[in-house]
Amino acid sequence: MLNSPHSQKQSTLRRRTTSVGRFSATSETSCNLSIPSFFITLSGETPITYTSLSSLFNNRLLSNPQNHRLKSYIDSNINYFTEIENFTAATVVKPTIHPVAAGRQEIFHIMNNYLTSPFNFGSTKPLWDCSISSGLTGSSKIISGAKLADALANNRTFESLIYFRAHHVVADGVSLATALCDLSDEAGLIKDDIKAEIRKRRLKKHSNIIIKFCKKLMWFLCGSLKVGLSQLSMMLIQSPFSAVRSGATTHASASRERTLAFIDSITLSEARMVAKRHNVTLNDLFTFCISRALQKLIRESRTLTMPKKLKFALPVHLYGGVTLPGQSMGNRIGAMAFALDTGEEVSVQDVSKVLTVVKNSPSAILSFMGTKVISTLPNMFSCSIMSWVTTGTVCAISNVRGPPRQLHFEGRKVENVVGFLPPPPGVPIGVVISSFSDSVTLTVNAEKAAIENGNEFLSDVFIEYEKLRLHT
Repeated sequence: MLNSPHSQKQSTLRRRTTSVGRFSATSETSCNLSIPSFFITLSGETPITYTSLSSLFNNRLLSNPQNHRLKSYIDSNINYFTEIENFTAATVVKPTIHPVAAGRQEIFHIMNNYLTSPFNFGSTKPLWDCSISSGLTGSSKIISGAKLADALANNRTFESLIYFRAHHVVADGVSLATALCDLSDEAGLIKDDIKAEIRKRRLKKHSNIIIKFCKKLMWFLCGSLKVGLSQLSMMLIQSPFSAVRSGATTHASASRERTLAFIDSITLSEARMVAKRHNVTLNDLFTFCISRALQKLIRESRTLTMPKKLKFALPVHLYGGVTLPGQSMGNRIGAMAFALDTGEEVSVQDVSKVLTVVKNSPSAILSFMGTKVISTLPNMFSCSIMSWVTTGTVCAISNVRGPPRQLHFEGRKVENVVGFLPPPPGVPIGVVISSFSDSVTLTVNAEKAAIENGNEFLSDVFIEYEKLRLHT
């Protein structure tokens, strides 16, 4: 934390950017901006207004010193956050027209603009945007099926759509999920849940500190060697999308068009039962389904060739997907790379074995440490290093866990939370697996050259999930 003179009359509070955040900004390209974006839908007897939402931001987010990044701008060298005096959310939160005629397509158009429109580093504006629209419940076609029936049966006749984006230098996906919880009426209960879980874990017996340190040291040293050898072997893997991507990136207009889609028809309780029955984790379960859907896409393509292995990237939050009490909004993530064999004989248990080995390695810690070193290099090296690291990777899979509680904004029920995390430069496809209350949402954010029809791709993911659900 630095206090530096802004002028002769006043001082301005400045804080350094994190190494991960700075690297995300210096390594992004015009085709792959590092801007996590999401939208949420609310239902209630009355719509939430632009002024009410601005007040929520001011009272529940901006008043908390931990969220200082939301009221700061960043210098052109991406070194410092500088706090804006007397900042209020009303300068950023804007009303917009509610999508009725086009429905989901209009919403995807807005999200596409959010994901592909760059922020201006060096300006005196914060690096986040938010807009809101309201209409009759169901008019946007986002709230549908059982959710729509429940809303209308309980006189929640109005819906509101809130769109939000922030550059990765401001916050990662976990920090944005925490901010969403802080906006809700249940914020205090959620923080109590986290504190209770921390107390529970501290009560567990620990082994001798010296023995524990020695074991951790051996794990880190041996694991680092294995990770290094594994990364070298994966450098030989070629992405089946390389040829079509190189042709598409020559068209500037095409690079701005992303394929976006989502499904939220899977319940969390059911998915946990399916995963338990197959003796795998939820992440293993959906990674298998995504891999199968990608293989189907490649097989049915006239221009793609099926490789022996598909390479994936898995962003990992270093604190288990939770912003701990007292922690500021930030970028506490590493990444893991792994390769999965292709072919019908590969089972979900095979995928689980691969992921278990990677999760039990220091890959995420090594990538985090490496980013701290790389971020000190001149900006010109960032894109080259990122391109080298992501060579051959077809898909980045992010897992964002939301609260198990149902959320409300001033009494209005949160019906959907749909997030799109940008894949790293060089990676054509990004998939998010997120949970909220008892709902699982899958989203895809892909280059058009890789996936033309996002709904069809996620339908194939869902079909693979259904096969596992019905398999006994």
